[in-house]
Amino acid sequence: MRSKVLTLFLIGCLALAGCAREEEPISALEIEAEMARIASAGTLWPDYDPLAIPLAVYDGTDTWLFRHPAPPEGFVERNGAQVFAGRHPAIVANSSAMIGEVATATLMIESMRERHDVTGMAGVAVHEAFHVFQRDTDRRWGANEASLFLFPVERADLLALRRMETEALRRAFLADEDDEVAGWARLALDVRGDRFGQMEAEFPAYERGTEVGEGTPTYVEYRATGRTDPELPEGGFDATNVRARSYQTGVAFAFLLDRYDPGWRDGFGDDEERFPDVDLARALPEIPETVRRAFTAEEKDEFARIAGEDVEALMAERDRRKQEFESAPGWRLIVEAPLSQRLWLRGFDPMNVDRIEGGLIHRRYLSLGNDAGTIDVMGDTVLTEGPGPHPLYNGVTRVVLTGLAGEPALEVSGGHVALELPAFKLDIEGATVEKSGERAYVRIDPAVE
Repeated sequence: MRSKVLTLFLIGCLALAGCAREEEPISALEIEAEMARIASAGTLWPDYDPLAIPLAVYDGTDTWLFRHPAPPEGFVERNGAQVFAGRHPAIVANSSAMIGEVATATLMIESMRERHDVTGMAGVAVHEAFHVFQRDTDRRWGANEASLFLFPVERADLLALRRMETEALRRAFLADEDDEVAGWARLALDVRGDRFGQMEAEFPAYERGTEVGEGTPTYVEYRATGRTDPELPEGGFDATNVRARSYQTGVAFAFLLDRYDPGWRDGFGDDEERFPDVDLARALPEIPETVRRAFTAEEKDEFARIAGEDVEALMAERDRRKQEFESAPGWRLIVEAPLSQRLWLRGFDPMNVDRIEGGLIHRRYLSLGNDAGTIDVMGDTVLTEGPGPHPLYNGVTRVVLTGLAGEPALEVSGGHVALELPAFKLDIEGATVEKSGERAYVRIDPAVE
């Protein structure tokens, strides 16, 4: 008996030790294997084969390249893949990039560890590979991102309607009966029509374009991972979450189409006049008055009240973020460009940009350039200001980096100015440098050689 108790004690200790041991991090090889399993399980979208598109995965140490027809210099064979020491410069996000002149889906494992298991990461890979697939179809997928920064998020009346639309879609996915699902879906489309009719045409086009360009890849990702519904939070999305919301409304319309028009995906990639919400409006059955859904007067009043509070909070948050940025201690680097040499956008992360009075705060990735040189940001927070009317797409005349622990080690040689920090890189010809207090100014000057 004593021996049995001891054995059970030891087994318990070993089990606890195993639980306490930190799990092995998910590897690029595991993601590739899971992606292959998903691809073998069935067709996710007509003519789309995720394994026909190369995949590059940065695991925090090395970059792994799978299924690439001609790996560029720097990659060496390892465990059936091609491996590059460190992060390949083309990989800046979960996205796609040209690697060796071949469009390649890209992943950064570190950005996903807290949110995804291996199936979730493989689903993201399927999503990013779908973006590459989209480029070879006959339609334009996506929206004009310039519209996002001018979107009327400050209008409480439109925000109230937007929240009503989101809630109607949410209730459609909570419903059990066919009539109830169709009733809430129809209400969502009716409210959307009312809202779209009160905005300039570029803003409905932005939402629909994002639902096509990002909502459909997200829908494919969800199908790959076994999900059957969108993420529609109770209470709706924040006022500024226009882009993130469009991902999920696109998913919502896509799954509802699966219910009412299972063949809707056929030909979708060939017709620029087709959008998920428009297709759904055609596919929904006629809704008898007896089963139509509507919000009560009290619910509408509550949507309006919350929307008003949202807009007040938005304006206060913009002031707070500006103050937080401006009051950061330490050195400040300021790059100034004349209108004739304004910096033009080369790349940015639209999911990590905050609009404040007078400019934009970029919280993750930004690339700017002109004939004089480039500024690349990968992780730092910077402020950009431009001549308008658009805060980014009309060029940038001022870039500000705050909170530096010490004086930036600018390399100056004649008119060439360079700076390389872990998350910020500057390389400009024809510039002058001036320092005042804890501020360093780099001024682009065409007259300087």
